[in-house]
Amino acid sequence: MIWYFCLIEVILSSVSQEIYKNTLYLEANQAVDIDMEGLNMKKTFVAIQKIGKGSYSDVFKCRDLSDGNFYALKFSSIQDSMYLKNEAYFYQQNPSEYIIKYYGFGRTTINNKMYVAIVLELGLFTVHDFIMNKDLSRVQIQIIIKQVLDGLNFLHYNNYVYNDLKLNNLVFTDRVTIKFLDFGLCSYNFGPLKIFSSNISEKEKMKFAYIAPEVRDRSYYNKKADIWSLGALIWSIHTKENFEGSVASLQLDLETKHFLSFLLQENYSIRPTIDLLFFNNYLDEMFTCLDDFSDIGDFDFELENFLKICKKNNVIMFKTEEFSFFVIRLDLNDTYQHTALRKMVLHYTLKNMDFCNIFAPNFNYSKYIGFVIGFNLSQLHCVTQLDFKSLCVLESLMHLVKNIEFIQKEDFDREMIDFEYLKNLLEFLDCRRDY
Repeated sequence: MIWYFCLIEVILSSVSQEIYKNTLYLEANQAVDIDMEGLNMKKTFVAIQKIGKGSYSDVFKCRDLSDGNFYALKFSSIQDSMYLKNEAYFYQQNPSEYIIKYYGFGRTTINNKMYVAIVLELGLFTVHDFIMNKDLSRVQIQIIIKQVLDGLNFLHYNNYVYNDLKLNNLVFTDRVTIKFLDFGLCSYNFGPLKIFSSNISEKEKMKFAYIAPEVRDRSYYNKKADIWSLGALIWSIHTKENFEGSVASLQLDLETKHFLSFLLQENYSIRPTIDLLFFNNYLDEMFTCLDDFSDIGDFDFELENFLKICKKNNVIMFKTEEFSFFVIRLDLNDTYQHTALRKMVLHYTLKNMDFCNIFAPNFNYSKYIGFVIGFNLSQLHCVTQLDFKSLCVLESLMHLVKNIEFIQKEDFDREMIDFEYLKNLLEFLDCRRDY
């Protein structure tokens, strides 16, 4: 699955030609000294090129003279520094695999004007640039959407509304990994930020159609505003066009239209929560590594003292030097196992009663929700709840299981499977479980 992205070339982001009042100009190779807060030191960066422009900031690709590495530096004038300070605070409080890395905040003087700046991980290119330069397969599209779901799930679990979900705010940091950036409009769910200071025109509503109607209308909104934006983003990935409010498009297949009909609801109360979407069948092609599960015979396998794998009936146990976990295909004819699955699904259904009262008959659950994973048999999670990176680990493990008789122990690279990441993800799922 992940090899679909192996031939991606680096695409340079185009620079907006719009003129802004507070535009910052840096010449190529111009040095910028930044007093880094909290580090009691000054760092010197050399500007390479401008790579982005927002309503209150300018972003440059820069090289740090102290380590030779490249970073994205986001500058804002002192007058607009509040936005960048808030964004820096968000990065400090929410380090995550799903969010661009943050390296610090500081102040500088450029052309006799004071600026604040944040130092961020430099992405390769935005998702927007990628999709506009590629004819994407369905699996490639699903890999992108899966990672967007993972990032939103992280934000919503921590009670944030992202407020600005669009293709230009998602960036590839390698050939596969997508991360969120630009949290200037991000707000806490219990005190949502007013994005628009006044009523906007019909023309502007078209321009900002990716933002939920309740946000554009300056009404109350919550995390479900991001669900609307998710629908708009998926629409744009498929059509390569800006979303202007209508789902209709000849480029959308029926399954995608069906899925978008849940997300692009004018009434936010009947949109689903992000966690319910992990149980839908829309991304089922991401889990085909499990299709042959029942065809694999029972076995015991040991790779030195590093890894033990045992399959018996519908249970595979993996045991490493540090921990063990199970992957199980539930027997839905077994009353106990069926009840456990129903309890899990019911929990998320009850969180979405308004949605389910209308759409329950049309909501197609994934055929893979009967596959569960966990540290012990009493606390299991649907494999559909795994994030993209841990799903890649599971895919590698299932490939290993299917080819177990051909594995040459001396050729096995223990670094090829990131067990530590999977362990951390399962611990996170255990901690957030509330049913």
